[in-house]
Amino acid sequence: MARGVRPTLVYYLVGALFLCAYYAPAAGGVPWDLANTLGRPAWTPTVLGLGLICWVVVCAITLGYVRALRATPADGG
Repeated sequence: MARGVRPTLVYYLVGALFLCAYYAPAAGGVPWDLANTLGRPAWTPTVLGLGLICWVVVCAITLGYVRALRATPADGG
């Protein structure tokens, strides 16, 4: 939680939505059992979109962290 509660919650929410959207078709629906992407295609447009959103969130958090590190004064020791 180096960037705070808000980015952490966004990360977990988007990641959970992506995983659920991917795993549901891969497992053949609910109840979830074994996800077999060789037997069932799981890469729907919704899953691809959520995956892209996940990457955008990860990149935004990383850039924010880098900016925060650069804004911190260097220790002169």
